Amino acid sequence: MLIRNKLILRFTGLTLLIQVALSAAVYWLAAVAREQRFTDRLAGEAALAARLLVRDHQLAAEYVQKFHPREVPNLVGEEISLFDAASGKLLFFSAAAGGRESPADHRRMFSAFRSAGSRATLRFPHDSRETVALPYLDRQTGRRYVLLAGGYDDDGRRALRRLGRSLLVGNVAALALLILAAWYFADEALRPIAGMVARVRRITAEHLSARLDEGNRTDELAQLAITFNQMLAGLEDAFERQRAFVSHASHELRTPLTVLRGTLETAVTYDRTLPDAHASMQQAIAELQKLIDLTNGLLTLAQADARPDLRGAAPVRLDECLLEALADAHRRHPTLSVSLTLAEPPPTLPPDAEPYAVSGHTSLLTTALVNLLDNAGKYGAPPVAVELAYATPTLLRLRVRDHGPGLPPAELARAFEPLFRGEATRAHRPGFGLGLPVVKRVAELHGGSITLASAPDGGGMLAELLLPALV
Repeated sequence: MLIRNKLILRFTGLTLLIQVALSAAVYWLAAVAREQRFTDRLAGEAALAARLLVRDHQLAAEYVQKFHPREVPNLVGEEISLFDAASGKLLFFSAAAGGRESPADHRRMFSAFRSAGSRATLRFPHDSRETVALPYLDRQTGRRYVLLAGGYDDDGRRALRRLGRSLLVGNVAALALLILAAWYFADEALRPIAGMVARVRRITAEHLSARLDEGNRTDELAQLAITFNQMLAGLEDAFERQRAFVSHASHELRTPLTVLRGTLETAVTYDRTLPDAHASMQQAIAELQKLIDLTNGLLTLAQADARPDLRGAAPVRLDECLLEALADAHRRHPTLSVSLTLAEPPPTLPPDAEPYAVSGHTSLLTTALVNLLDNAGKYGAPPVAVELAYATPTLLRLRVRDHGPGLPPAELARAFEPLFRGEATRAHRPGFGLGLPVVKRVAELHGGSITLASAPDGGGMLAELLLPALV
């Protein structure tokens, strides 16, 4: 179902529900008021009849029968009866034209009144007739009576029916107006969204530079447009990085493949002796190893990118990962001098907490540390200083400092781009520019960060890795 139709249905339904509830409340209040007015009228009839019937401390029914048609307000189907409260004897019964109750009916109602044990006025609905019972005390004799007065409130009920019809017609008319109003306002509210949809449909992978109109930048639609534009900017940046990555990867793969093919062709065509063939094979193996290293680096970067969160993560001792990375660095660079410093955990660390623990993936964290140390061994110069400490009670800090030539500021800003290599290192050092991008992605995956800067006290580079600590 379209959002427009949902809005129309929900707005109309909710408004109609409120309207019907208010109409029902009005009708109910009117009905209660009608009943109360008629009850008061019946009670007045009963009180007047009592004063007329009990005169001079004796029953004067003949006087009431003569007086009633002239002086007492006559109700449709009116009945009045008088009972002795003590004996329950019916002393008087009078029925106007149209009355359908009998003395037996009034006796049953009197029995119900007396069994209730109340001295207050009671109502006895009987079909559409309404009857009240009223206790009456003759103050001179102390004798108690019960008067029952009943009748039909035709005028009140007709007015109530008119009110009901008016409310029904009003609700039906209001429903039609509500539907029209809901349609209009839904169309007005969704018109900017329709424009956004039209503009989004024109955005393709080849035209990611297009942006939505952000309007006043304050309302919900403007915030949606801003968020969408930010997403487009991210997609555009990702596409550009992907294009650059593919371009660089193609170039890096093409070079060793070309050299490998040339070497093998040379061996097949020109090598006539075993030493010549052996030398060609050695060169081919070296170029093949370059391909393997590049492929492994690309796979490692893809593995880090393929994990958008830490589902399945477990507590990992970063110091243990660091020791494993140091052992790997010594195998790769046997002459590299590395000093390791492990600072004491903060005194606020709980006694049962693992020191230097983070939540993450052991293999990815170890790979990141291996790449940091390998980068210092390839492009830096000894000595290499490694320090693991708590920057704060909840944040671990790993610093790797070398004494190499470093990078100029322009290249330093691009150091975390995949397959990027500085001019100085490209010609004189092996590598593919994948180590630092892997470290950056692993750090971000674990909620941390990596920074690279020139050492504050002179030559060399300082890499600083920050990771949230488990406490």
